[in-house]
Amino acid sequence: MACGGCKKRRAARATMTKDNKYDVMGGFKYLPERQLRARLEVFKKTYCGDCDTRYKCNYDMYLKCNKK
Repeated sequence: MACGGCKKRRAARATMTKDNKYDVMGGFKYLPERQLRARLEVFKKTYCGDCDTRYKCNYDMYLKCNKK
């Protein structure tokens, strides 16, 4: 698919691979706290719709849940 106004195709970035699709960190080693919270909210909205502890979840709970 074209990237925008130029109509040229470009390769997907390394952070947008299928392996990192479900990862909140997105392939980055360090993220600011604000960006981590925002990414976690998007993840919960997308993949945790039926989870009971969705609104109490933080990054530590995400890691525990993700290992299951």
